[in-house]
Amino acid sequence: QATTFGAHEREDVKAAVRFARERSPGPVVAWGVSLGGASVVFAAAEDADLAGVICDSSFRSLDDTVRHHVQLFRGFRWWMRLVPAWPVADLAVFWMGRRGGFDPAAADVQAAAARLAGRPALFVANSDDRRMPKEIAFDLKAAAGPGAEVLIVPGKSHGGAWRDGQAAYEAAAAAVLEASFNRRGTEARMSQ
Repeated sequence: QATTFGAHEREDVKAAVRFARERSPGPVVAWGVSLGGASVVFAAAEDADLAGVICDSSFRSLDDTVRHHVQLFRGFRWWMRLVPAWPVADLAVFWMGRRGGFDPAAADVQAAAARLAGRPALFVANSDDRRMPKEIAFDLKAAAGPGAEVLIVPGKSHGGAWRDGQAAYEAAAAAVLEASFNRRGTEARMSQ
């Protein structure tokens, strides 16, 4: 099965959320790294009862990340600069969608983050991750609006922020869990 950059993988997150809800009546917070980060944001955008998200080292959109990665690859060897970025990126996105059976435009994490409706959200990045630069976390936070935070951990790894800055990561994740729990309790009191 080809990856769909979260377009279909969100269904795995939804299944995990259903499983968690069967086990406990409390609020559910979804956490994912890289493609998993995109998938939890997509799932939360469709499930208003998902209490919060932790999205670590995600991308803005499939189109954006393919263009970024083509530029990275062009920097590896001088002769790769001869390959024009424009048709290569567009063709790659087209064929990814065809191969995976999904609309590439649906893999837009930034648009999905805008549908989080102020729920607690944490967007994490390593400071020097070349694959998913830290600016992406700030863009996703801006899209998510109030209730969203950013954690930038010093390091070059992709998806290794939990390891590279464990204490800061634990504190930021705990804040999302607490905010999700408190928000759920406030909503329950207001509905009575």
